[in-house]
Amino acid sequence: MKKTIMYLIAIALVIILGIAVAKNMLKENEVEPKNIVDVNKEKEVNILDEEIKQEEQEPEQLENPEETENEPVEEISDEEKAKNIVSADWGEDTSIYFSSEKIEEGIYDIYVREKATTKSLYRYTVDVNKGTFTKEWEAY
Repeated sequence: MKKTIMYLIAIALVIILGIAVAKNMLKENEVEPKNIVDVNKEKEVNILDEEIKQEEQEPEQLENPEETENEPVEEISDEEKAKNIVSADWGEDTSIYFSSEKIEEGIYDIYVREKATTKSLYRYTVDVNKGTFTKEWEAY
């Protein structure tokens, strides 16, 4: 019985000494708040400095401005214009797609079809030159 009590006292002393040593080590490694630097603030300042430096730099002058080529602007085909007119009228819908058929110059039939079944829901006859259309329900 005496041995058991001695072991318990020894274990308690080891635990108490361990806690005391750990607290002492933590106190030595503490950082005072005045030494903390806000890294995000420094990044913002650096970014602002870089932006100011970039604004102060003069743009590079081209030696022969006549030699530069403008990138060609892609022109939309009449068929795409017709599909855009129908799409604007139909609205956002991920369950459909458009197919087209040229009737004559500047006039297209655009079919609104279900993606799942390819069934034609509506037929739009679009005059691209005038920007007008007629809408017909496809009955099946």
